[in-house]
Formats: sequence, C-alpha cells, structure tokens
Amino acid sequence: MAEKTKFVLEQYLQTLKSMLNENKEIEDIAKKLYKRYKSAFDLVFKYSTPNDTSEIGNILRELIEQEKLLLPYNSNKTYVRFQPIFLHKNIEKLKDKGLFPKDGNLENNTIYLYEFNIRNHVVNFDLKIGAGEQEVRERLFEIYRKHKSFFNRVDKNLQPKWHQSFQKLILSENDIGDFIESGDTEKLRKILTEKFRELIEQDLPKYIQILESELL
Repeated sequence: MAEKTKFVLEQYLQTLKSMLNENKEIEDIAKKLYKRYKSAFDLVFKYSTPNDTSEIGNILRELIEQEKLLLPYNSNKTYVRFQPIFLHKNIEKLKDKGLFPKDGNLENNTIYLYEFNIRNHVVNFDLKIGAGEQEVRERLFEIYRKHKSFFNRVDKNLQPKWHQSFQKLILSENDIGDFIESGDTEKLRKILTEKFRELIEQDLPKYIQILESELL
C-alpha cells in the first residue's frame, strides 16, 4: 500500500473512532479525570444538564388512562392528577355524610386531590385536601387525623387552601438523574409502572376502605 494511501486511511479510521467515542486514549484520560475530580464533575452535571421531565408526565398519564379504577383529572406539566372511580360511584353518599358539598360536582372540585408532583429532582404522589367548602374540609381533615397510620403527612392544623395528608415517593433524585443521563425511557417506564401499581394495588385500597367506613 502506498504511504499516502495508508496515511489517508489511518486518518479516516482515527476520525471514525473519535466520532464513535472509541478513542481509547481519550477514554482513559476521561476516566482518570472523572475518578480524580468526581465531586466537581457531578456538581457540574447536576446544574448544567437540562432536566427534561416531560416524559415522566407522559408515562404517568398513560398509566392513569389505562387503569380502570381511575379517571384522569386536570393536569399540567408539574402535576399529573386523577380521581378514583370510587368517588364518582359514591358521590351522593359523600354528600349525605357532609363529606362533599351538596351542590358540588367532581368535575371542578379539588377538595379530594390526588396528584403526582413532578419536580426536577424528585417525583412524589400527594393526597391533599384541596380548596373548597370549609366545613367539608374540616370533616375530611378529622377523618384523616383519626387514621394517622395511613395519612403520614397530616398535621395538627388544617391549612387554609392545600393540606398535604399522604405522600409516597415515586422517583428519587437518583432515579431522575439516571434517566436524564442515560435517556433510558424503558427503564424509567419500568420504575414508574412498579411504583404506580404499588400505589393503586396497595395504598389506594387502604384509602378507599377508610372512606367506606365513614359512609356506613
């Protein structure tokens, strides 16, 4: 092979290796630098990587739509919400017990608020007493206080607008960091689905059982 031809081919291969991130020398240097300055690199990655959490919301919406026990409710980029079918089936009983406004409807009432709170560093499921008729809010608050073993965030004083009552971690900071770094949507979907199923199959039945006992 002519020297000029050999040189051109070698340069071409070197370019391909660089494009494919297979340059062993660069890879070794990068690994050594990261090992030596790991905390500094992690800090840079944390604040410079764009935190696109839209895929999290999309997956949660799909899971809600596919779940026969739930109905989608008013959602946005930060909050993905639903309502249990249980509320719709028992709305008249709830009204009779003073646990829902007599002239209210579930389409535009937030006293019963179920939402996934999506942040850049964590995703929680929150069950809140929302805004609405104060007497109903106070009755609901007393029920939640009676069952503190389930309502892990209920406080001594009812907050004037939104009162956190139950919270469950759905995605940790590490979970979100891994997704942002890898872009592995399937792994994200698997974690979200597992947490979602746990919420619907374990936590929601306990909640409904508490409400059912108040409707007897």
